Amino acid sequence: MKGKNGSLFVLAAALLFSIGGVCAKYTAWSGLTVNGFRCLIGLVPIGIYLFVTKHRLVFNKNVVLGALCQALTTTLCMLANKMTTAANAIVLQYAAPAYIILYLLIIKKQRQQWQDIMACILVFIGLICFFIDGLSVGGMLGNVLAAVSGVTFAGFCITGSREGADNISMITFGFMLSAIIGVPFIATETDFSALTLSMAAILGIFQMGIAYICFGIGLKSTGAVATSLISGLEPILNPVWVALIYKETMGKTALIGAVIVIVAILGYNVVTAKKAENKKSEAA
Repeated sequence: MKGKNGSLFVLAAALLFSIGGVCAKYTAWSGLTVNGFRCLIGLVPIGIYLFVTKHRLVFNKNVVLGALCQALTTTLCMLANKMTTAANAIVLQYAAPAYIILYLLIIKKQRQQWQDIMACILVFIGLICFFIDGLSVGGMLGNVLAAVSGVTFAGFCITGSREGADNISMITFGFMLSAIIGVPFIATETDFSALTLSMAAILGIFQMGIAYICFGIGLKSTGAVATSLISGLEPILNPVWVALIYKETMGKTALIGAVIVIVAILGYNVVTAKKAENKKSEAA
């Protein structure tokens, strides 16, 4: 029952994360303002969670670095949403595992297995498709920012795995930093309609605050394979909601790239997670 409940929390998180694109498109503010405002509001459910669970925030160099990566990831991704399609923004960020593999291979000098190399090759073929599409339909800067957000997200994951790091602390301080950066830009905005304010509030409460809480809870009792598969719903559903509600579609070349990236990362996650679980079973 625990595993089943955990999967439901991960599913809820994936669904909540996936509404980011369509909500951003309907928010008239700039990317910096939207991200600052949603992170400020997102601190409310995060604060309630910290209070209820009595979780003490950790502050050290790894938490600071992780918070910086988290703030950059959300900021860059939201800026990208405003400059390119929501699908491009989320899928380019979803390529983060390939950057982690390159980090381990080049920086840490760790030997990588065939699935690691194959995943990298396929992901970068997919990324090339996005940039070819960007040259023909515009949105190149948005694609670049989205790709960089994948690098910073990889940095967040790498930092979060280090000794002394605390993910909820990294997220909390990352939200604070994003709010400090983005909220002052609200002075430059002129649209304070009910639609803009409600979309920004939904992003903060649900797509940021509650989504991160659900994901954290689900990870505690859900297997790695199930988590990988369920989390893969976000980059699939995000562009679907935008296409159905906002009527924004991807270019044909970018669509091919999206399929390559998503299949490559999902396949890689499943293969590596199954190997890890088999090792645990053998050890037990």
